[in-house]
Amino acid sequence: MGFSVSGNVSRAVILAALLLSSPLIMVMLAYGDHFLLRVRVVRQGEPIASLIYLKAFYPEGFKAVGAARALDGVAEFLIPVSDLRDAWDAELKSRGRGALPAFAVTVFTNDSYADLMIVTLSWSEFKPYPLGGYKEVVIEPRHPRVHGKPINIRPSTLASGVTGSRPPPPYKDPWTYAELVWREEQNKRVTLTKIQTDSYSRGNIHVTYEEYNTLYVHVDFFFFSVAKWDVGDAYGLYRSERADKGAFAYENQVKEISIVATHTVEEWVYIDELTGEEVDRCYLGYWYDFQPTTLDVVDGEDASVNYEVVATRTGEGFGESMYSWGSASTTTESTSVDIGWFIDYLVAIGKITNPYAAVSTLIINVQLEAQYTSGFIVTMDAYGETGLTFNIEKGESVWVDAWGNEYPAVYWKIYKV
Repeated sequence: MGFSVSGNVSRAVILAALLLSSPLIMVMLAYGDHFLLRVRVVRQGEPIASLIYLKAFYPEGFKAVGAARALDGVAEFLIPVSDLRDAWDAELKSRGRGALPAFAVTVFTNDSYADLMIVTLSWSEFKPYPLGGYKEVVIEPRHPRVHGKPINIRPSTLASGVTGSRPPPPYKDPWTYAELVWREEQNKRVTLTKIQTDSYSRGNIHVTYEEYNTLYVHVDFFFFSVAKWDVGDAYGLYRSERADKGAFAYENQVKEISIVATHTVEEWVYIDELTGEEVDRCYLGYWYDFQPTTLDVVDGEDASVNYEVVATRTGEGFGESMYSWGSASTTTESTSVDIGWFIDYLVAIGKITNPYAAVSTLIINVQLEAQYTSGFIVTMDAYGETGLTFNIEKGESVWVDAWGNEYPAVYWKIYKV
């Protein structure tokens, strides 16, 4: 005799059993509301044993959310989607401040290298794994560790190379973990662009921020074991306000357009749970926020810059520009914004104690144009008396990174040759 089922309840039971047996449902049950970030650490293309620490950027700053002892150089992090999304939705609704999903990946390797990568996603990418929420990043650490003890990454109580989100600090053994030591924030008016003329020239500068445009700002980092600041990758901030300011410099004038930004510096400590010892410490420096409504023709804190000639032109009178420049006409453009003032302050109050970190010329690199998105739109026009020859100079940061690179600054000088 055949087996038959009747009744709504029986049909519902069978339907539920079929659904639960499907691969998609099994994946959804396993991963739930989590984005999967896979990190691979390599040296010359080959995996290398590493300690990997993960922080997520929340409205209040970076938070430690995971760590892994990756014997095979691979770690997988499950990141709750709703928690981060809800936090930024509430921030945008209450304060008009938003950010793209961003994660700081810190790596220490068996061959005594360290590095930090900022992974920035769009909100459409940041979704549960069953719906396609997955990204793999590859890191080949660049910074040799010249101070501190060598790292010996051996098996431990953690599963090799696989971890999930950790409970919030304080979590100690058996986790390998990162912990925030202190965080300092200050608002400061800083210069975005500047122009200086001589007795025969004039110039015009202009800055626009369109509401909800993503402004990519790079994170500075300083490992105690490396003893050098470097400019890391960028994360994205946006505001709900629009702002627009211009300034015209007549002969022998200096004009600046500046903005108030919230600067943040943090100290983090990284612990190896197997030995119970401190692996390293790190300072992070970044913009926590910026206020478009404060954009104004007011002197701000200037970055320390050198100038170099970018063009030589013949003046066409004060009614016709002899040289024009615009950030939106380039595929990538950035400007240097001073954070050295904050470093000096933190040294003075005893927060920054590592002498190698006391760099007064340090800058924040702010992207004006990035990934086909305009943050601040900045323009400049130069004018000169008819028939005279002029040099137009553009700024570059005095501070250079660990590789000897300078960073552009939209600071201008116009003068007769």
